[in-house]
Amino acid sequence: MAYKLLFRNQVEPVTVKNTMHNKPEPEIDQPSPPLEKHSFRFHGSATEYFGIWMVNLMLTIITLTLYSPWAKARRIRYFYGNTQLLKYRFDFIAMPSRILLGRLLALELYVVTVILINYSILATSSLFLIAAISLPWLIRMTLKFKARNSKYGNVRFHFSGSNREAYRVLWLAILVNIFTLFLFSPVVIWLYKRYCFNHLSIGQLQFRLGIQWSKFMSAVYIPLCLCLLIGIAWIAVIVYWVDLIGTNLFTLGVVLSYLFCLALVWPMISARLYMYTWNHVELGQSYFKTRVTTWRYSWIVLSNWIVRALSLGLMTPWASIRLYEYQLANLELYLAEDETNLKNILQRDPSAIADEVLDIFDFDASL
Repeated sequence: MAYKLLFRNQVEPVTVKNTMHNKPEPEIDQPSPPLEKHSFRFHGSATEYFGIWMVNLMLTIITLTLYSPWAKARRIRYFYGNTQLLKYRFDFIAMPSRILLGRLLALELYVVTVILINYSILATSSLFLIAAISLPWLIRMTLKFKARNSKYGNVRFHFSGSNREAYRVLWLAILVNIFTLFLFSPVVIWLYKRYCFNHLSIGQLQFRLGIQWSKFMSAVYIPLCLCLLIGIAWIAVIVYWVDLIGTNLFTLGVVLSYLFCLALVWPMISARLYMYTWNHVELGQSYFKTRVTTWRYSWIVLSNWIVRALSLGLMTPWASIRLYEYQLANLELYLAEDETNLKNILQRDPSAIADEVLDIFDFDASL
């Protein structure tokens, strides 16, 4: 009995809950992979390219444009082959005979259209309607052909855009232009560029254009507004002095103001579109950056036009090399050091038997 009372009077140990272990552990952000900056290099020259360009021009004229597919392949292969990133160069491996088949088909359709215009307006309208309906499919096949025949090192590019997406982009672009009276035309450019980049890949790395359509609107309309203000100010000065310069000089001044605005606005728009595009292109966890400036880029484009006009086109190779070299010299790739980066992809050298078999039979496995 005493043992029971003693047992009852014992103080039961109190269990103290350690609330410290019940607190949720803070989430640790995964560190982003380190980035390495790599620049592009161009090894070509205007003198060397002038020889290729002149031969292409002469043979194209002599063969009545039948040599143009070979000229196009040589031109692209020259620019690709002289473009270097890391230790590797690009390459264009398309067979000119396939380009020739496409051009012969296009020429045949053109001849049929010209003949039908003289006989039947209904047949001509139907042919134009079929061509318009086929345009998204043609654009998609062109992008697939260029990507499949473009290589970096030993890895080919690949374009995975579908016909459904191509037609969706086309109809959306048409609706945007109709309902906005072409005021939102920069959105159409944005839709097309996004379709091109977001379905392009190299190896396992996917390209992506991460920019909003509003940036493209500003890229177009800011130069337009700037040139409009300059034109208005110039016309106001001319109007002020109209009594002294006369009506003829006044008309000449208005025309020159218009031409000046056109000559200034298009290079600025192309410069800003180029900058906005390549400053927002991603490749997996890597990304591109360009250091080109609006005024420098615009001056190169504008001066190239002037030089081409004054030289009757003979300075076209120099102008092409000048702009391309400036673009590459200021383009950088910030490469992520992860297991799927560009270096590891280029270290693999898979068998090309399947690709060559598909090339022989002109069959694309991604269809």
